[in-house]
Amino acid sequence: MHDTRFDPALPANHQRPDEGLEERRDANKTHFVEFGKAMARGFDDYFACYGKEQIHLWLLATHPDFRRRGAGTMLCNWGTEKAIEKGWVLTVLASPMGNKLYQELGYKLVGQFTIRADHEDESLEIYCLVKKTKESEQGNVIVDTPTL
Repeated sequence: MHDTRFDPALPANHQRPDEGLEERRDANKTHFVEFGKAMARGFDDYFACYGKEQIHLWLLATHPDFRRRGAGTMLCNWGTEKAIEKGWVLTVLASPMGNKLYQELGYKLVGQFTIRADHEDESLEIYCLVKKTKESEQGNVIVDTPTL
């Protein structure tokens, strides 16, 4: 019904495997490649300053039939507890739908960017959000966030 991936062990460049892109007939390869490049750039631009002392939310999705019932909030709260234990910040690159949830949960908008493949009208706005805990601000975590 939902999928969440908080990853405290980030790859340095935020690259994910293509997850079978060559075999999928339902995926637009151009869009997928541009999405991956833009997300990696966004991560580097806004979150690299935190190094490995962050918990990055890779993916949070809830089936439409089960939205607005608290599952996303519950999973985000679990991630927040983990960040408090470690004294780390939380980071997320969010869709327009996710942006609203994360801001309601105390994440702060530090930037945004648009993903668009060359010669296409279709685009996707991505929001860069950070949630700092008292523990992260007292520890060795860099607390400066990029500004727009």
